[in-house]
Amino acid sequence: WSPALVGVYELAEKLLSLSRALSGALIDPLMPAFSNLHAGKDNERAHSLFVHASKLVAMTGMAALSGLFVFADRIIMAWTGQPEPLAAWTIRIMALGHFIWIMTGPSSSVLRGRGTLRLELTNAIVRTVLAAALIVPGVIARRYDWIVLAIVVSRIASSLWFLLQFTRQEDHG
Repeated sequence: WSPALVGVYELAEKLLSLSRALSGALIDPLMPAFSNLHAGKDNERAHSLFVHASKLVAMTGMAALSGLFVFADRIIMAWTGQPEPLAAWTIRIMALGHFIWIMTGPSSSVLRGRGTLRLELTNAIVRTVLAAALIVPGVIARRYDWIVLAIVVSRIASSLWFLLQFTRQEDHG
């Protein structure tokens, strides 16, 4: 364990947060739009907005994350002035989980627009419990790669669970 490993992880998180910021710029205005549509009982337009927003978030998220994935080594070199293979690996692995995580944004906006947060809160608990359960063995083994993979797996699994629950709720709602 060292401050260097924390720095490697933190650098990857900072770069990946740029992709979240781009998607956030698209997702943030959705909640009030969904709120207005749901208040007016315009479910057809709300569904259309959801589909279009999901496609736009997918395209922008994929573009940003693909750039980070492909050019991770060059980005790290430009940022730090030296090659950092572990940082590039961290970015690549985390980018895989980030895409599915970003895709929960439009669904979250729908739920917030309705004023229902239970599914989001449950998802946060699922992600936290899963991450903790998966991280502990990595911490015990003192394995940085295991810890990063645990975070990625918990993000992917909880995001897929969330999207599945959201879809079921929409199909029955």
